[in-house]
This record gives sequence, C-alpha cells and structure tokens, in this order.
Amino acid sequence: MGSGFSRLQKKNNISQHFADRTNGSDTMDGASSFTSYSAKSSEFKCSSIENTSYWLPKSYEEQDRLMGQHFALKESFGGNVLQNAKKVTPLEEGAHILDIGCGPGSWCLEMATDYPNCEVYGIDIYAVYPQTIRPPNSTFMLADALEGLPFHDEMFDLVQIRLMVAAIKVNEWPKLIKEAMRVLKPGGILQMIEPDYRDSGGGASQLLVRTVIRLCEERGQDPHVGSRLEDLMRNAGLVILDSISSVLDHSDGGKLVSEWTYDWKVFATVSRPILEVATGLSGDKYSYFLKQIEPSMKQFHFKTYGNAVSGQKSSI
Repeated sequence: MGSGFSRLQKKNNISQHFADRTNGSDTMDGASSFTSYSAKSSEFKCSSIENTSYWLPKSYEEQDRLMGQHFALKESFGGNVLQNAKKVTPLEEGAHILDIGCGPGSWCLEMATDYPNCEVYGIDIYAVYPQTIRPPNSTFMLADALEGLPFHDEMFDLVQIRLMVAAIKVNEWPKLIKEAMRVLKPGGILQMIEPDYRDSGGGASQLLVRTVIRLCEERGQDPHVGSRLEDLMRNAGLVILDSISSVLDHSDGGKLVSEWTYDWKVFATVSRPILEVATGLSGDKYSYFLKQIEPSMKQFHFKTYGNAVSGQKSSI
C-alpha cells in the first residue's frame, strides 16, 4: 500500500488515537460516551443509553432477524457498497471503514472478510456484536454517535449509517450526519440506508405498518426518513453519488419478497410485548394477527419501501 505501513502498524496507530482521546489528550469538543471492547458480556451498553429513543427489542432473536435483514438489504441494493461509492473508495488498496449502529455486525464482518486490506470498525450503543470470533481486521466497540464518535477528524474513507430509524429523532439526523462527516477524510463517502414506512396493504399488514409509523412518531422519530436521505445529505454539503429507491410488492413471488415478508413476520413476533400494547391485541388475538400478516400482504399488495444513498465529502 502507498503509505508503506503494514496493516498492523496502521491499526496500532488508530488504537493510539482511541487511547489519546479517552485519556483526555484529544482537543476536540464533546467527548464521546465510549467503552472499549469486552470479551465477556453481550449485555453491556453505553452510559448514555437512558437517553436513547431506541425502542426495538435487544433479544438474541432480534439480532438473528437483523442478520437476516442484512442479506435482504444487500440483495435489494446490489451489494454492501453502492455502485458509484464503491468506485471511489480504495477497498482493494486498504480503506478505513466505520459502521455507525452496527448491531450484530453482519455488514462489518462481510466487509472485513471481502476486503482484507481494509480496517473495519463497528460501533453500537449495545454490545450485541461478535466478541470473540471475528476477522483480525475488524474492531467493535460501544459508542454513542450522538455523544461524539471516539475518533479523530478525517480518519475514514467510508462511513455507513444504516437502519437507525428507530433510534434517531427527527432533530438528531443533521447532528448525526455532521459527526459522520467530521470523521470522514476529504473525498470520503457517507452511505445511508433507511426504510420509508408508508401506509400500505390491508388487514394485518396494514395494521402492522400503521403501528410502526405511530410508534416512531410518538418518539419524535421520522418513519419516512428513507425518502429524505438525499435532502439531509445535500444540506450537510455532500455530493450525491448514488440514490436508489426500492419498492417491493409482497404479492409478487421471488426470493427477495420471501426475505422481506419473513423479516416483517419475525419483527412482529420478537416485538410482541411492544406491539401488543400498541395494537390493543393480546393473547389469542395477537397470535391470530401474526398468522394473518403474510396472507394479507399477498392479498392487499402490501409494499415495503426503502432508500439507499451515498454522498461524497468535498476534497477541499
């Protein structure tokens, strides 16, 4: 690689940046709520967790769902990195990559495996990511991006923000994007992927999506943020490279429809304690509701909407 540093040397240098910041030698404002990697507990969380608006379950079943959802997203948008973003990111040479809100770490693990010269970092407010078995060029840590990322300015070639709709309030999106841009190198890429929950379908499927929309709105979140990604990124000064809108009709057949139908069904199952209260259904009535989700999706042409956008930071 052009710098002449080995991967281990580069990783040690970045590790020193983490140590510098957590030891107080960093001069930037807004110190992060940062906890280093743990090899033991999967229940560790950021100290700022009490202030989060995140309302989805943290169960192992939910993490399994998110891992499955990763593959559905990958197929929906043509890979782990959008086409034009991929062309300008030095993945083969060795890029520094950050995934904000990495969850179980599926995207990070694939990126680290597919691009062994890269260094891939994943952060989340919950330590549900891999804690023992993982590629040597991957690092996971507890951090709350809204409290400040534990990285120096201009460290990353590619930053991803994905599926944060149930964690970020409407007025927090500009702050989150600004913080992501701070750690991006000049010419670096921000990639964002979010759903756009729209009233759709009928019967159980319509009740499900209407409930999700209401739960987001009650928490000050934007259930339609996927459709607003381009505007958010442009307003932050990014130049849009990729913009993909996905509309999936669940009355159609095919593997991708099956994957997203399964995702909705598992979501409704693992989120049962929340959704029972929100829908007013419980016991046998909720069990019947679960059984009717897939048939109603097919009967009433339920649609899943999503958006993927990449933008490039100015090189000046």
